[in-house]
Amino acid sequence: MKKLAKIFIWISIIFQFWLIFPLIIGVLALDKLDSAKNKDELLVMSVLTTLFCSAIAGIFMFCIKEEELNEEYYEQIKKQKQKNENTESISTSSDSELPDTKELTKELEKAKKLYEDKLITEEEYNKMREKILNKFLK
Repeated sequence: MKKLAKIFIWISIIFQFWLIFPLIIGVLALDKLDSAKNKDELLVMSVLTTLFCSAIAGIFMFCIKEEELNEEYYEQIKKQKQKNENTESISTSSDSELPDTKELTKELEKAKKLYEDKLITEEEYNKMREKILNKFLK
């Protein structure tokens, strides 16, 4: 519903570009759709969108479910949790033992996957890789 509301708001903005008020309401509604964490925050903007911008987009804004608004928030939490679990598993492996080649490859692939999934920065990736290699070389 959130994507449909955005699409109809954009269509309304494009077709009513010469009218200032629908343009302003449309831009504010798009911003509110991205920042709202619950349905109550969307209520006023849904009414304004229905009245002045696009009736269809406003109706879709009324129909948005709470979970859909929090979806990105939960996805960020899930990625952060995955990042923490992966970095802990890499850092908690014993430094005193000499890892075999399979273990080294596995840990380097984990670090690379974290970096490719943009869960860690390049700096964190380089530190993690250096730590893994140092553990292997000791």
